[in-house]
Amino acid sequence: MVVNELSSGNFVGSARYASDLGMLSIVVEPKVPVYRLAGIIEYVQEGRVFSDELAEVYGAHTDILSLQLHRCVRLVLSSLAAGSVRGYRQLEREVACIKGRPNLVKLVCEAPLQAKQSVHCCFSDHTINTPRNQVYRAALVKCAKILSERGSVQALDAARMTIYSLNAVDNKDLSKNQIEGIARAHLKDSATLLACRDVICGLSISPHPGIAREFFSYAINMATLFEDYCYRLMSTVLAEFDIRPSDDLTFPLDGGGQTIKLDGLFGEIPNQILMECKYKSIRSIPDLSRADIYQTVSYCCHVNLRPMVAVICVPAFEDDAPVELLGTIGGFRAAKGKIHVLSISLSHRPDELEAGLAAVFSRLLEE
Repeated sequence: MVVNELSSGNFVGSARYASDLGMLSIVVEPKVPVYRLAGIIEYVQEGRVFSDELAEVYGAHTDILSLQLHRCVRLVLSSLAAGSVRGYRQLEREVACIKGRPNLVKLVCEAPLQAKQSVHCCFSDHTINTPRNQVYRAALVKCAKILSERGSVQALDAARMTIYSLNAVDNKDLSKNQIEGIARAHLKDSATLLACRDVICGLSISPHPGIAREFFSYAINMATLFEDYCYRLMSTVLAEFDIRPSDDLTFPLDGGGQTIKLDGLFGEIPNQILMECKYKSIRSIPDLSRADIYQTVSYCCHVNLRPMVAVICVPAFEDDAPVELLGTIGGFRAAKGKIHVLSISLSHRPDELEAGLAAVFSRLLEE
């Protein structure tokens, strides 16, 4: 049996070949709901891509392909609503406009299209048959085909409406390299074009950091996403204590020109708080004695760093507490001899995590 990707219920997973002989190793990310994954990505990117229809579209059993298709449609709508496509002259219903053009995103999010509601488009010579719009059309056509099979009515209406608005654009078969070249030439729309590339070329998410394969452009991998998530959470919480992120996240290794990149430094020199992330399932301090964790601990203890507080953030998937202080590692050369280990829940909302982190840091900074 050949398995290229695993998506089971509301759990994101992945699979890979263990050898050329056909042995298979399956890795399932521990119980990260797809709708929560969408919320984390939205929070990290400071966007509003998912929020308007999160409850309706990204339910507990939404698979990762639907997440990818809906996001592609949303990004194309946002790009077109920003004013790049000209020629809209009349709407059968009144909608908010941006720079004189209809805000199609708001139309689709706030008022699902009924049979009697439509958008009439007239085209100018500027609309239109550009390489960027050819990518948009190709991606939307594929999205519409799959969405029609899945019964996603609102997203399907949005895709069909947008395809109609691009009916002067040629249908072209585009390769991955061609689309990436177009993305480099249109940096403002590069995220949208790469999302279209993923749909057109059938690229999918690979959430496990150990798998070297292409994945959904926005998702990166779970290890990097977790690091970015923690950094954003910490930045928000520590701002309440008047502690800001440091501009430099690197420091030199002793006796050479190499540098180590840290996941987070906060405060002025000497840095007050050091953050390191480890995307590992850790439930107690003894788990940190593993060899694959030791390097992270050694970063926190480097002679060139003298943080008031050093924290290692690890993910938690089912714990009741949004943030839990697992314990403190002593006996190293870190300032005050303390490295604190925090579990960050991936099952809680960002606002719950911010409140939990604020309570933890209030205690740590008073020590």
